[in-house]
Amino acid sequence: MRITSLISVNYLAEKEFLRYELLMEIAGEQTAFRWILSDLKAASVAILDPWLFSTAYVPPEQCICIWLARPGGYAGRQGDLVLPLGFRLHDLIDVLDQAALRLFEMKEKPAADIASRRATLEMALRHLFTQFRVS
Repeated sequence: MRITSLISVNYLAEKEFLRYELLMEIAGEQTAFRWILSDLKAASVAILDPWLFSTAYVPPEQCICIWLARPGGYAGRQGDLVLPLGFRLHDLIDVLDQAALRLFEMKEKPAADIASRRATLEMALRHLFTQFRVS
């Protein structure tokens, strides 16, 4: 029996969301976890488009961020995962399996590491939106 985990795709452009839905019909049976769509507040994993995501919506402390890579966009921070623009089935399966492994690893880390991860995430988000405002 596979472990079920919550994933948020609320911050994807319509085209990428439709691509995700279509590919998940196949990938859903091939990934380590069973992924169920959820709101960002409850998600263990979030796929985020840096052009749509706002700093007003900080993911939960233990949420693993998967950034949709866009030319000239935010390429992620250390510890984040990246999904290429125009991702294919194997890209989606790979990144979801990497996220599943990280979820296993996070269960073993102490709370201090989680607080540090949240602070790093907040700083990275501020940096991200400073870059977009300057551009």
